[in-house]
Amino acid sequence: MKIEPVETRRLYLRGFTREDARFAISIWNDPKMGEYLPDPALEEIDPEYLKQIEGLGEDPECCYLISQEKGTGKRIGTCSFIPGKDGEAYDIAYCVHEQYWGRGFATEMAAGMIEYAKSQGARKITVSVNR
Repeated sequence: MKIEPVETRRLYLRGFTREDARFAISIWNDPKMGEYLPDPALEEIDPEYLKQIEGLGEDPECCYLISQEKGTGKRIGTCSFIPGKDGEAYDIAYCVHEQYWGRGFATEMAAGMIEYAKSQGARKITVSVNR
């Protein structure tokens, strides 16, 4: 699922590309950064898994995004949302690379996705935390 980039004060939330796969894996499959995510920690990247992640930008049901810092273009984290079948509920997810923790980027990413969802008619927004 693709959308136009979402802009926040410091970030662009833009569509996921093949080139973002290793960055996403570096967060999602890291033992520390991925602690609250469902993905297992990995020591090696299986080629099939990499191929699957490279294709996330083409997912028809889930919108995968990369957050990039406006001034530098550096990738900060990943985020995604799945609109409900009725279009009134959105489930969002987000994570930030460890080197950017403690700077409010996760809050800003979530706020940007919530504003986008509201602009699309969302009346309910959910976030799950894995533990």
